[in-house]
Amino acid sequence: MNYLDDDGDSDQELGLFAQYDGGATRAALYVQRDLNNGSGFYGGIYGEFMPSPQLDLRASMEFSDDGAEWFQVGGDYKINQFTVSAAFATDPNADDFNISSLGLGYQINDQFGVDVGFSCWDSGDEYMQSVRLGGSFELASGVDIEAYVGRSEFSVGPQLRTFGISLKFETGQRGIIHRDLIEKSYDDIGGGLPIFMVF
Repeated sequence: MNYLDDDGDSDQELGLFAQYDGGATRAALYVQRDLNNGSGFYGGIYGEFMPSPQLDLRASMEFSDDGAEWFQVGGDYKINQFTVSAAFATDPNADDFNISSLGLGYQINDQFGVDVGFSCWDSGDEYMQSVRLGGSFELASGVDIEAYVGRSEFSVGPQLRTFGISLKFETGQRGIIHRDLIEKSYDDIGGGLPIFMVF
């Protein structure tokens, strides 16, 4: 349960989490509800299947009391130092709204890797297509810095040049599987939002 008190305005949320770790198969479920305003619940189901050390398959669904709101599948396949990634997501409540992404990564050595990616947000008459080139460097054990540059094109409006940078810390083996699977799910379709955008 989460509790927040801001000058007398309190906010309480109740969450239920469950997880399964079978080695090659992992799954997680979470359901959360705001106890203050009587609003409905929301949550997600996330699964991961690794039939071999080279192949990692993922699927997820997010839902609320109105029903399913988001379906997504994704996966990675490693070939020596190369990693091929793909993902597809759709909103069943929206007309023609889909997100697709493709990526190719190359691990130069134990510390340094580079990647290139393409993503498309398509809602029928309107779309956004993005390409990006990025890299990651391990500063120390469990500490990585990642950066990318890219360009986004819209069905209407100007093109955007994008840039992003992040610093990641790993504090140890993750015991809460749903956090790990949610992070992978978001990375599959975007890899993070740009920090800087230049017209």
